[in-house]
This record gives sequence, structure tokens and C-alpha cells, in this order.
Amino acid sequence: MLLSVYCKNLLLVGSSTKDSGKTTFIGRVVSHFKDSFDITCVKFRPDDSMNFPYNIIQEFDQSGSNDTSKYLMSGAKKSFYVKSKRGNYLDAFEELFSSELLIVESNYLVKFVTPAVFIMLNSDCEKNIKESARDFLLKADRIVTFDKTTMSFDFDCLALEIKNNCWKLKK
Repeated sequence: MLLSVYCKNLLLVGSSTKDSGKTTFIGRVVSHFKDSFDITCVKFRPDDSMNFPYNIIQEFDQSGSNDTSKYLMSGAKKSFYVKSKRGNYLDAFEELFSSELLIVESNYLVKFVTPAVFIMLNSDCEKNIKESARDFLLKADRIVTFDKTTMSFDFDCLALEIKNNCWKLKK
């Protein structure tokens, strides 16, 4: 069994459904904190058909044409797209890991790291939950349920804060 690596500067965001608004949610978090903190965003995608363990691409485009570009538009200092074989997630993450505040979009990474905060997005229509996401919902520190059409949530109720370069949930 693999030991989980604790990352105090990591906010991990996953979801129970495909196209659930993770990018929109992350963009709102970045926008909320961008004036006070430098945040790096990473989007992980599994791809077991690759001929190499993983590929890390830094985003520079701020047109909003893809998710990593939207992170930059929201105010992220840096943004990366990572394609990785499932067995190489931790290797790819370790290559990107730094002391900067990180927001990573991935369910699967929680198998290898313990983030400071793990938030799962859950559509208000539970019948759409991906089978692969059910176990991850149990590991979440906070589940944000939303109307998929409006992606509305109360940021104050989320109770997310940053102290000493660490993501925290307010008590």
C-alpha cells in the first residue's frame, strides 16, 4: 500500500460528474484570493494509452480557449495541464510540487496525496454520479452541491481561507 504524502499548500478539487463546473469553481476561488496570494493551478487527466509516463505542459495562453487558459484569466500565477498514466500521477505531481499555493483539478490524485483541503463538486442531480467518484466523495473535506446551470454557491459558506501559505477550512 502506498503512503499518502501530506501537502499543506494543496487544494484538491474533484467532482462526481463530468462537465460539472470544476474549472468555473476553481476560477472563482482563484479570483477570490488573487489579490493577496500567488496561486498555481493544475489540471490532471488520466491517459493510460500514452507511450510515456506523463506529460506536463505549462499554459501561457490567456484567451480562455481551454480550462488551463481560464485559470490564468481568473488570476492564477501559473497554470499546467498534465496527462498521466494512472500509475504515474504521484511522479507527475512531485515534479510540479513547490511551496506555492496549488489548486489541482483531479479526483484520482487523492489516492496518492493528502491535500490540505479536498473539495468535491456534486451536481444537485445525484443520479449522474460517476461510479468512479463515489469513493472520492467519502474522502472530501467539503462537498459543494450546486445547480449545474448556474454553478451558484455561497463563498462564505464554503469557509475556505489561506493562513501561513496553507489552505484551511474555517471552523
